[in-house]
Amino acid sequence: MPMVIARFSWPKAILVLLLIALIVGACINIIRQDGLRDIGAWFFIFFSPIFVLFFLSILLALLFHRGRSVWLTDGKLVFVPFGWPTKFTTYLYQIPVENIARLTAEWLYAGGYKPIGIIVHLKSGGFSEIPAHLFSERYDVVMARLNQVLKLPVN
Repeated sequence: MPMVIARFSWPKAILVLLLIALIVGACINIIRQDGLRDIGAWFFIFFSPIFVLFFLSILLALLFHRGRSVWLTDGKLVFVPFGWPTKFTTYLYQIPVENIARLTAEWLYAGGYKPIGIIVHLKSGGFSEIPAHLFSERYDVVMARLNQVLKLPVN
């Protein structure tokens, strides 16, 4: 049975889903009208799997995972990441709990848009980013819950 750490905010998640659907619909319309002559069409063809995976991951989490966005299952922290997927079959990251060194809250960089996020620092030196702007609770509450459950030092 998974232990839920954070859930998506339904209104925020639905707004993101509608925005992604609008972007994909506009790009399909451009391709339908202009064909593949437009450079934007090629950009869309290249990046569309990422948009579709992100769309499906949020939609599946809302419908089949009861809106959970961060949870623990089988000794792994599972979450929808901020950024590129690790593989094209799933958009969810799974990090073994024993590989997590610490957590910090930082602004994530996404062009002109800077949402707040929780950075999962790994013992190997790498990191993963959890976007906190779609949570139903404040990021500091979720981070405190993660620190408590994972028994990590509070920074």
